[in-house]
Amino acid sequence: GFKNPPPEVQPVLLETMRIALAVLEAMPGEEQVRNKTLVLVQRLIQCLEDEVLPTIPRLLFLLISHCTTEDILDVSQLINQLCIKFKAGAVGVLDACLLPFLQKCHYLSRTVVATTGSTHEEEMDAPHLRTEQLSIQKLSYSVLQHVVVHGATALLLSPTNVSSLEAILQTMSDGSIRVEDPLMKKSCLVFFNELLGQWVVDANGNKSESPTSNPPDYVVKGFVRFVCDVLIPGMLQVFLGGDSAFHIEDANHYRCLAEFSGILETLKSRLPEVYYQEVLVSKLSVQAGLSQSTIDRFRSAGTRKDFEASLKTLIQSGRRNE
Repeated sequence: GFKNPPPEVQPVLLETMRIALAVLEAMPGEEQVRNKTLVLVQRLIQCLEDEVLPTIPRLLFLLISHCTTEDILDVSQLINQLCIKFKAGAVGVLDACLLPFLQKCHYLSRTVVATTGSTHEEEMDAPHLRTEQLSIQKLSYSVLQHVVVHGATALLLSPTNVSSLEAILQTMSDGSIRVEDPLMKKSCLVFFNELLGQWVVDANGNKSESPTSNPPDYVVKGFVRFVCDVLIPGMLQVFLGGDSAFHIEDANHYRCLAEFSGILETLKSRLPEVYYQEVLVSKLSVQAGLSQSTIDRFRSAGTRKDFEASLKTLIQSGRRNE
């Protein structure tokens, strides 16, 4: 492929896109057809930019409907490329594709065991099956992170997808709390931190730059409630649980702690009353049963680095007392 083709070449390239779609329409179940179509489309996005967009929804529908565990990674990379390249401009193109993609990831991750004939107990004893499941789940986390980080957040609030927002938040919360892979955890925590920055106003009434994402107040309140009631207690359990697989000495694990610290920083700076009542009093004091000196440390923390230091001290002191 080449970038910025001459004007006389562009119609030829655009016609190859239409031909590729016609072939895919005729043989969507052929893996080689899907793979070669994906490669071509990814190149043409670089060559033709937004001229390819009208063809993308139908093409993605076919790819998502017929992809398998062998090529769903390529589909996710195409969605991520569209988010990176077109940002808010990708919202209309991806609107009808986001939920089917997430559902396909869930379906394929569940069929990994079914197709091998393994029981649930055998799955737990077969690390390769669990690894394959996680590799598919990771694609959901990655796509949702790209949607939020690259300015396509309005996709979550479209009439097509808004009814599934709570399920999407639960998926990303499960990725933060229950999945052991620290890189997956970090992707999910980045998702929440970005949404807080985009949806919650600061003391001056400003948000992070996200002109296409303006959720109604009830959505923002519900999101903040979810963060306080589900994400924060779950992550505290990850950090403080006696049987936790979290290792603060590991660089990748520490990045999760740093990202979670960013969430606490955003909450305190933009919603100080919510931070005080829901985080300090309810979660840290009552539920986690932390000492008053520890509570005071979190009360005085103001920056991400302050929260990192407070969490690190809390984790280390808790493990010394085990």
